[in-house]
Formats: sequence, C-alpha cells, structure tokens
Amino acid sequence: MSLHLLALLCAAAASPVVCIGDGGKEPEPSLQDALGALGRVLDYCERNYRVLNLDAVIGVRMVDGQLTVLSSRIEAGELPADPAQARRVAELQRQAARVADLALPELQKNDPDYYERLSPILQPGFWVIDSRSKTTDPRLLAPPTAPRDTPFNEEQSDACLTELLGTGSKVSCNISPSCWSLMTSPGYQGYWLTHELFYLEIGEQAGCSRELAIHAAESGRRDGVGGMEAGYCANILREARGLAAAGFRQGDRDLFMEQALLCGLVGYRDFFRSSWLSAILSWQSPSGCFGYQATMESGRNRRVRRRERKLSGRCLSHKSGVAAGALAGYVRYIMEYYRDLSQQTAGNQ
Repeated sequence: MSLHLLALLCAAAASPVVCIGDGGKEPEPSLQDALGALGRVLDYCERNYRVLNLDAVIGVRMVDGQLTVLSSRIEAGELPADPAQARRVAELQRQAARVADLALPELQKNDPDYYERLSPILQPGFWVIDSRSKTTDPRLLAPPTAPRDTPFNEEQSDACLTELLGTGSKVSCNISPSCWSLMTSPGYQGYWLTHELFYLEIGEQAGCSRELAIHAAESGRRDGVGGMEAGYCANILREARGLAAAGFRQGDRDLFMEQALLCGLVGYRDFFRSSWLSAILSWQSPSGCFGYQATMESGRNRRVRRRERKLSGRCLSHKSGVAAGALAGYVRYIMEYYRDLSQQTAGNQ
C-alpha cells in the first residue's frame, strides 16, 4: 500500500487532526480535516443560498447523494466509523440536502429558463450513485493528441443535456446523432472531457441506460457505457496528474476538483491522494468558500464561464460547488481505505 494512502488511513484512525506522513516531514490531512472543510463550505453555501448559481447547487446535491450512500454503508456495517464520525456524516448529508432544497426556489426565480432545462438533476436522490471502488486502467489511455481548438461551450453542452433529460421536448432519453458525436467523441481534453463523463452519468441517472447502450454499440464501443466511462477517467487522471505536476495553477483548480468529483462519483479512487487533498484544503478561504484569481483565464479548452458567479469575498459559486463535491469524495474514500486496511490487518493476524 502506498505511503500517501497509509497516511490517510493513519489519520482516519487516530483522534488527532493529523498524523505524520513520509519520514515525519509533513503532517498529512485526515478524515477530520476533510469533514471540517466540507462543513465549512456547506456553511458558506447555506449562508448564501439565495445567490448560488445552478452549477453550485448541482455540486451540493452531489454531496447529498454521496453522503447518503456513505451513511447507508455505515449503517449497514460495511464501513467502520465511530459514533461521532457517523453522526457527522449524517449531519453533513442533511445539511447538503437542506441547502439544495433552499436554493431551488431561488434558482427558479432568478434563472427560470436554465432551471427548467436542468431541474431534474437538482432533485433529491438524483445523485445517489452507489458505485463500488475501482482503479483506472492505464491500458485505456488514448494516444496523446493535439487538443481540439474549440473552447468548452456550456450552451452546446446544456442543449444536449436538455435533449437527454427531455425538458425541452417532454420526451426523455432522446439522443440525436449530433449530440452523441459532440458529447462522446475522442480527442477531447479539459472541460470537454469531464463533460463527456458528466453526460453519461446524467443519462444513466435519468433512466436512459438502454438508449446510451444502443448508441454506444452503434458507434462501435464494444465495452459499452461503463467502458466509455473507464476510458474517460483514465484520461482524466492523466490530465489531473499533469495539473498537479504543473503546481495547480490558479486557472486549473476548478477543473482539477471537477475531475476528482465526477470520476469519484463512479468509483474511481485514483483521484484521492493526501497531497492532492492538502492542496484543495489550502485553497479554501476563511469564509469556507473557494475563490478566484485576479483574472479569469480563457483559452483553449477552458470553461467559458458564462454562468460562473462571483460572490462576496472573492468567492466563486461553481468552484465552491465542485470543491464541496470533491471533499465529499475524499470523506468517502478515506473511510473506505480505512476499512480495507482493517480487513488487511485482520487477515494477517
């Protein structure tokens, strides 16, 4: 077992907030650190629920879904947790649900068209995804290619999500050839790549698995939707490693957390490392939010931040939402690795 995982487990098992990692040089973040940071960002969202944008509320609803699954596993005895940890997970799940529920009427009032198009993915239970943990397969890495010149465009992506959800035509699970091509083609990087995964996740959660499978087969994807997701996350992980190696530039942080969030939702645990958690924790402001740099980057494969909302205190709505979702993933995977370590220790006795 690698040192960064062992450090997370050590921290999860111990009562102090941190324990010493590799060589005793640096304190490693713990389960309590992840829970604390998640609580602070949810507190921020609850204080500011009237001004959150839809993207932030999606992230909060994803927290609700992830912690619902985690609480169910704890209650079923599948994951070890002391009573205080179990109570805290349940409290945060209820808080995430409450924040999302409070924000929905505000979204409907402030941005009715956008809300109408994507409202199904904001509803309770939509993001309850009970995926078992797995690791990415490096054999699925696509050969490095020049990135597409077209910057990520939310309008195009949203149009295809609306088509899939049926909120425009009232006929759900509609997948046009143009949207299938746009949302599943190889060669994407950055936000286009994460939104290919997002598109499939939404389709599955919306009950469109059959239609997705048909299109996958017709386009020669013999490994089906699950294989497509596996390929996307293998390539997303390569990108995440590149962002980490480049020092987590300001303009990369939102994307980096989105990568961990979306691949974590479908079970890929490779994105959850102590050094990466340390970085995310360092980006949180004292208010609990996650904020922005002086200039918003634009350019190749960057998000066209049409709907990002700057909030008071240099906070960003979308960035805070994806951070909350990523932190919920860290809570889950630290607890799962602690379980694995306990089982391994018991097996060696």
